[in-house]
Amino acid sequence: MNKGMIDMRITTRAFIYSVWFCLSVILLRPAQAASHDAISFLSKADAAKVLTLEDDFVSGISQFDMASRMKRETSPSKADYLAFVASQTLDWTQQERVAVTQAFNQLQPKLSALKVVLPQPIQFIKTTGLEEGGAAYTRGQAIILQQKQIDNQQGLPALIAHELLHVFSRFNPEVKQQLYQAIGYYPVGEIAFPTSIAKQKITNPDAPINDFAIRVEHDGKMVWVVPILYSDLPSYSLEKGGEFFDYLEFKFVIVGGDEQPNIAAYDPDNAQIVKVSEFKGFFKQIGRNTNYIIHPEEIIAENFSFLMTGETELKSPKLLHKIEQVFLAQ
Repeated sequence: MNKGMIDMRITTRAFIYSVWFCLSVILLRPAQAASHDAISFLSKADAAKVLTLEDDFVSGISQFDMASRMKRETSPSKADYLAFVASQTLDWTQQERVAVTQAFNQLQPKLSALKVVLPQPIQFIKTTGLEEGGAAYTRGQAIILQQKQIDNQQGLPALIAHELLHVFSRFNPEVKQQLYQAIGYYPVGEIAFPTSIAKQKITNPDAPINDFAIRVEHDGKMVWVVPILYSDLPSYSLEKGGEFFDYLEFKFVIVGGDEQPNIAAYDPDNAQIVKVSEFKGFFKQIGRNTNYIIHPEEIIAENFSFLMTGETELKSPKLLHKIEQVFLAQ
């Protein structure tokens, strides 16, 4: 979620908003029609049912998550929050259905070549965007889009490719683990969020669980760290306003120092939180193809989108080959 390397408070926020909002690359592959059952467009009512299901995202949201999305200083109840989310769904026009279908169809040749098997149907939901800061995101096997993204026909294929990776990884945990390991991230089990900032946690619906760590050098020692997102303020401020992106802090918590990844020594009451600039060896593992580095899920999704669009102007082209091989080995 940053652009350029970094002041992780200001530049990161601006980049997060633009990337999490829209990924604009043209897909140059020829179109190939998806099967009739491959995608569906949910009505306003059906979309509301999907977005209010109790999944990892809904069960993991914090007080700040709900208040910032609803623009309240006081914490709403989960019932109030879910009612708010349900009220943001919209019906699709025929023109919008055509635009999304065409973008999805452009991805079919590469999806087939990489042996990417997706759950059917991929559900498309249209919302106002107020429930997630205007960002595209996924829930279950649904991709949620807003008007501006739908209207951006040039960037829509790459955006859908990015979101499809989230759906794929959600339904293919073993392959997801292999993809994460391609960039140095290993499973450690879900960590308890640092106690001092637990109420300020910011939850990404595409990666709601903090359960993968990467090994880096910090203060001359090798340690395992897990990326976390949280608000720089204890609560949403009506005076400051803005979206949750405007409050976002992206840092890491040290969870252990053993050679093998584990969180046995991690204590959320005494968590040591560090910036990416404070350790070494991180970018050697994740590459430098993207600055959208808030979670291994987003790093993989960005690189997957590059694969799908045939992007070649990259700083770490070998990383795409590693990711491609994971898919081909399925």
